[in-house]
Amino acid sequence: MLQTILLSIVVVGVVMLALALGYILSGRCISGTCGRPEDTVESGETVCRTCGRTKPAAGPDSGDA
Repeated sequence: MLQTILLSIVVVGVVMLALALGYILSGRCISGTCGRPEDTVESGETVCRTCGRTKPAAGPDSGDA
């Protein structure tokens, strides 16, 4: 019984480690279920609230509407 519990804890830990490494190595910002955790600053740039990366303002021909 104790071996099963310990094995379960180890398996869950390995899965969590794999998920964390996948996130770190992907280099992407975390996004919520809506996919839009962003704030727009006065200059028009879009800033990610999670990682702080910025994207330039969308131009008139960018297709965003």
